[in-house]
Amino acid sequence: MLSEQTDRDNADDAREREVQKRNRRKNRLFWGGIVTVLVIAAGAGTFGVANLIPAPEERFETAEEVAEREANAGDGKEGVTVAGARQEFFDKPETAYPLRLEEWQLAPVDAAPSSETFEAIGAKYVGSTLRTAAMTLPSEASGYTSDLAQNVLEDGTLNPLFSYWTQESFIREVGFIFEKLLNPRFGGWEIAQYDPEAFSAEGLRDVFAPAWWEANGGNPQAFPLYIDWSGDAYGMGDTLLANGTRWIGEATDLQAGFTYNEETLQYSAQVVAQLRFTAWTQDQKQVTKDGTLTLVLVPTPEDASANTPLRVLVESASLEVN
Repeated sequence: MLSEQTDRDNADDAREREVQKRNRRKNRLFWGGIVTVLVIAAGAGTFGVANLIPAPEERFETAEEVAEREANAGDGKEGVTVAGARQEFFDKPETAYPLRLEEWQLAPVDAAPSSETFEAIGAKYVGSTLRTAAMTLPSEASGYTSDLAQNVLEDGTLNPLFSYWTQESFIREVGFIFEKLLNPRFGGWEIAQYDPEAFSAEGLRDVFAPAWWEANGGNPQAFPLYIDWSGDAYGMGDTLLANGTRWIGEATDLQAGFTYNEETLQYSAQVVAQLRFTAWTQDQKQVTKDGTLTLVLVPTPEDASANTPLRVLVESASLEVN
């Protein structure tokens, strides 16, 4: 009996140990599964959060902030820095001026212009309405010449194919006059757009006739130039950019009427040009104004020929800007 009881106790102990071992395996599997699920869930949660939270947007400085930063830091450049205007805006050829200018238009012509400059001007204006306006004049394409050395033939008679003005020379020289009067860079009066008292007419002596100087030489406001003579910022308050060239003009249409003098065998002309002036505003946008320029042009008198390379000079002029 005792032996049987002992055998039963041993068997019960063995079964209990086996149950405990199975329970421990279940617990390990259960907790291991929980950990695995938690790790996967945590990974999925991290992925989900990373994709649900938007990346911060890249922020660019406004023009005002750039101008303020550069003004505070100091850019080492001379001139006025205006709120709303980046300095690098003026360093780009396509935005340095309110109109696109060619290389020959960027420097004042203090001395006699080169033949290359006249050729460039002729190329610019030959495609304009100035060519149509000049068709009254004899053309070099038809054999006429404006060369003074060919004014007289070998037998001493006047050359019938000589003309003091030809279509081609008139277009080049009137174009030169327009460039000086409409482009302050080329005309050498750019600073006067900011300070009218700084105006100097020296750079314009080669385009006006002696009669003009006698009548108007002492009156700067008589010159047909778009300068802020009234000192009110061209009537636009603080709209305009206070850096660089302000207004640059160009002729949009030209009409000309010619008169021929039988005694002098020379022409005179009245040219009426419709203009468009363009400037930059402080927010770097273009603003325009329209105007009308009226010129009376005469042949260069002999006593003035030493002071100018032109055969065409301005005897009277008026400028109106709307």
